[in-house]
Amino acid sequence: MQADARRRPWTTAAFFWMYAGWAAVGAALAEPLVGALTAAFWAELGLAALLMPGRSAEDETDPLVLQIRVAAAIEGVSRSMGVPVPGVTVRETPGRLASARLLRGRPQVVISPRLVARMDDRELRGLLAHELAHLARGDLRAARLRLRLAYAFGLLLGLGAAIGLGGQSVLLLPSCAAAWFAGTLAGLILTAPLNWRREIRADADAAGLTGDPEALTRSLLMADALAGDSRSRVRPTALRWAVAPFYWRFPTHPSTSRRVGALQALAAGRAPS
Repeated sequence: MQADARRRPWTTAAFFWMYAGWAAVGAALAEPLVGALTAAFWAELGLAALLMPGRSAEDETDPLVLQIRVAAAIEGVSRSMGVPVPGVTVRETPGRLASARLLRGRPQVVISPRLVARMDDRELRGLLAHELAHLARGDLRAARLRLRLAYAFGLLLGLGAAIGLGGQSVLLLPSCAAAWFAGTLAGLILTAPLNWRREIRADADAAGLTGDPEALTRSLLMADALAGDSRSRVRPTALRWAVAPFYWRFPTHPSTSRRVGALQALAAGRAPS
C-alpha cells in the first residue's frame, strides 16, 4: 500500500512531463510561443503532482479502525435522518477532505483518514450529518450538472485551440489538451458559487439534526486548518513558487468564516445571513 502511494505521484508526474516534452517538440517545429507556454503548463502540473504532500508518520492510524468508527457513526446519523445508510470510504482524495458522491450509482461518503483521526465523536457526527444532508436534499444532481457545464466549457476551448492550430493540431495536441484542462478548471471555478447556498443549507440541516452547531463549527475549522496545512507542506519549500497556482483554495464552498458565522447565528437563535 505504501509502495503504491509512493509510486503514484511519480507515475502522474511522468505522464504530465511526457506532455511537456511533446509540447516542447511542437515549440521547436511549429508554434514556438504556444508550444513553450504549453510545455511550461504541463511541466508545472507534473511538479505539482510530484510535490503533493503525503501522509506523515503521525497520520498512520490503522485505516480499518477509522473505517469501523466512521461506519458506526454514519449508521446512527442515517437512522436519525431517516435516510438509507450510504457506503463509506476512508481515504485521501485530491482537493477534498470529505464529500458525498455517487460511486457506481450508489451514494457514498468519502472522508480523509487524517481528518477522522483528529475529530472527536461529536465533530465526526456533525460533519457526517452535513454530507448526508446533501444526499437527502438531492444536491448531487446539481453537482453533476455543474461538472457537465465545466466539461462542456473545457471542450469548447479545446476544440477552439484545435481549430486555431489547424493542420499542426496533431503536433500541438498537448496545447489542445491544456486548453481543455484549463477551460474545465475555469468552468468549475465559475460555477462554484452556485453551490454555496447548498453548503450553508447543509450546515443548517446538520446543526438542526444533531442539535450541536458548536461541534460542526469545530469540524469545519479543523478541516480548514488541515487543508491549509496540506497546501503549505510542499517539498522542497524552495520550489513552492513553481507550483503556487495548484495550492490555491478552490472555491467550491463558501469561506469557512461565513459558514461559521451562519452556524453561530443559528446557535444564537438568529436566521443566518
